[in-house]
Amino acid sequence: MTMLFMTIDARLNRTSLHEMDGESSEEVGTILQEVPSLGSNLPSVSLTNYENILYYGDIQIGVPPQKFRVAFSTDSAHFWIFSQHCTLSFCCK
Repeated sequence: MTMLFMTIDARLNRTSLHEMDGESSEEVGTILQEVPSLGSNLPSVSLTNYENILYYGDIQIGVPPQKFRVAFSTDSAHFWIFSQHCTLSFCCK
């Protein structure tokens, strides 16, 4: 599988993706430990489930705060900021 993306200067870059082995954490010798709670004083984001395809929510970044509607990846710690040119209904709300 190959992932294609464009850089800001419009050069095409190809990045090969490789499937990882399905080994469990015990098989590779990873020691798992429980992460302590960070407390309830952290900001939270209300997420909306869009047709069981993605979750999105509104966040604020910067000073003064700027509001962004973002899609949260459910398989990583990343989120995606929608383009101002997005025409899907949930981007425009």
